[in-house]
Amino acid sequence: MLGLIDLPHVEGEAESVTAILEQCPIGVTIVGPDLSIRYANAHFAQMVAADAVPGAWPLLDHFLANEDDRVQVRAALASGQGLARRELRLTAEGGGSLWVLMSAEAVRFAAEPAMLVWLDDVTKRRRAVDALRASEERLDLAVSGTRSAIWEVDFSQHTTWWSKEFYRMLGYADDQHPAAGEDVWERHVHPEDMTRVTRAIHQYVHGEHQPHETGGEVALYEATYRLCRLDGSIIWVVAKGRRSLDEQGRPSRFNGIMLDVTAQKRAEQALRQAQQDLIQAEKMASLGSLVAGVAHEINTPLGNTLTASSHLHDKVNDLATMLEENRLRRSDLVSFVGLLTETTRLMVTNCERAAELVQSFKQVAVDQTSGERRRFDLKGYIEEVLLSLRPQLRKTGHRIAVECPENLEVDGYPGAISQLLTNFLLNSLMHAYDPGQTGNIVIRVKVLGGGLVELAYADDGKGIPQDLLGRVYDPFFTTRRGNGGSGLGLHIVYNLVTGTLRGQITVESEPGHGTCFTVRFPLFLSDDAARLDPPND
Repeated sequence: MLGLIDLPHVEGEAESVTAILEQCPIGVTIVGPDLSIRYANAHFAQMVAADAVPGAWPLLDHFLANEDDRVQVRAALASGQGLARRELRLTAEGGGSLWVLMSAEAVRFAAEPAMLVWLDDVTKRRRAVDALRASEERLDLAVSGTRSAIWEVDFSQHTTWWSKEFYRMLGYADDQHPAAGEDVWERHVHPEDMTRVTRAIHQYVHGEHQPHETGGEVALYEATYRLCRLDGSIIWVVAKGRRSLDEQGRPSRFNGIMLDVTAQKRAEQALRQAQQDLIQAEKMASLGSLVAGVAHEINTPLGNTLTASSHLHDKVNDLATMLEENRLRRSDLVSFVGLLTETTRLMVTNCERAAELVQSFKQVAVDQTSGERRRFDLKGYIEEVLLSLRPQLRKTGHRIAVECPENLEVDGYPGAISQLLTNFLLNSLMHAYDPGQTGNIVIRVKVLGGGLVELAYADDGKGIPQDLLGRVYDPFFTTRRGNGGSGLGLHIVYNLVTGTLRGQITVESEPGHGTCFTVRFPLFLSDDAARLDPPND
């Protein structure tokens, strides 16, 4: 329609069209073939901050801020075909700038070809977009600096969004995008962790919630699992998120962050392995001490047997000589029979003693090293352990009493019982008494309700200061660092009780009044518990 208008030569019509253009809420200008401004409405003048728009101003050279834009717009207007909507930056008279959506169409003005140019001010929208982009870039930079990824699941729109750092974690290049519709998270979660993590997320997002949570946020979700990178390597991540509920109490969003903790995990695994190596070395040192003690103990009955047998061998030779020389008297034979009776009795007694020590040591050593589960008599086994430790206890003079029901059968891991009693005793010998001091140690066992047995180990030594009671199970904590203490004995005991025996341990102590460790564990270890967590101590 406007292409048919010739404003200066149509009586009354020019004023009508101009009045319409002046009312337009956007800038309007008409440019001639040389791109000079022939007409501009008041809104255009306001946009470029000019009191008036001289007709001599070329639109492109004076107002378009970018040279490339000038070239492209000039070509479009010179073609006579107009200009589709294009976002451009204009320079105002005061030196400021604004963004406009420009479009143009061919008209006739003063009987000459011209272009009617429409300019819609989109500066606020453009600045908002730029501010949002800048904010996203700053956020991306901040997130990248913390090596954290961000995600959001919109349940109403069925969409999932991940930040760039998530893809970087997985080994994607910045210009590399997964296929549309592909669930990147499910693709990269480690197969061994997928079921556990998926179930945990579903329970958190769709689980029960309290009435006051409706329309608000609930407690954080947290999980640690592995992701498989594009190159096949594995990383560990910690994900923390929260769900939001709508007014009906239904999950509306689930968002949070994900942090790469691979380095931390590897450090923890290395530390755990080093700790296990030290614990194993401590156990082997304890076993070595047991071997040395038993070897020393066996030496006594074996020595007695050797002495008796040597003496008997000499007497047999003397008897044979007297018999050959026909000097054997009845009194000599009676004396020899008496000697033979006493010597063989002594040999049998000492051999039985040595065999008893060997059997005790063999059973305790096998239990400690194999971790075999079996049924055993608890009182008899405690006495076997004490027998194997007698060489170390004898030189101290400590008195040990065992109070345990007869024929109390336990189904579990005797090696764990042996190790915790050994560590209790060694702990008392090292910490509870001064050199030369004689003490009393009591081991009490009783059956509790619910299929539990309680083993209490108590000494009457120095006791433990109250400020140290909470640290006695800590690995490497010891007050005798320079005197042979490793700080692993009671840490091993705690792991044995809570892990292998599936029990609990408590300690009570008062300085000057001794220490008591109380261990409670099942009389019969269930097959399910043993199968879920086989002992590795």
